[in-house]
Amino acid sequence: EGFEFRRTDAEIDKVANDFIDGKLQGNIKDTFEKEEWMYAISRQDKPARKKVLLEAFRDAYSSDARAFNDLGVIALMENDADAGMNYLDKAYKLNTKDYAIQNNIGAAYVRNGKYKEAKEILENSLAGRNTPEASFNLGVVLEKMARYNMAIERFNAASSLQGAYYNAGLCKLLMGDVNGAKSSLEEAVKQS
Repeated sequence: EGFEFRRTDAEIDKVANDFIDGKLQGNIKDTFEKEEWMYAISRQDKPARKKVLLEAFRDAYSSDARAFNDLGVIALMENDADAGMNYLDKAYKLNTKDYAIQNNIGAAYVRNGKYKEAKEILENSLAGRNTPEASFNLGVVLEKMARYNMAIERFNAASSLQGAYYNAGLCKLLMGDVNGAKSSLEEAVKQS
């Protein structure tokens, strides 16, 4: 009682790899439970391999925003902005409150130079959950809008992320705070 069969990571990887390589006997939806499938996707290192599993997951669970979100991120990484925004829009329509989806849409807006839209959705993302990623992305937006003090606050909130100290240093330099810029840039060098 209370024991439920669980596959090992190696077994999960084998099923996923067999599916990706076209060697899986049977249907992947019948093989994996929903969350086990998402876990299998997270274990893939290469975006192209993740994409195969995500597309099948999306087809099997078309009302689950996670697959659309992740496919959107992969499309953006592949420099396909149109496909990326299309997937992210679908994800957002399925779950308008998801802070991660909002952050990814904000990052996509930043890439497209839509700073006003990016600022709004990133602030919504931070209201849902204060993450370093959304803080960093909002810092970039504020930096582009020449709101350097506010950008520095956001970069400080994202100091665990690569590039946060560097961007804070640039903002300080643009404000004429040479000593503050030097301090932030020294931290950036230590972090790299």
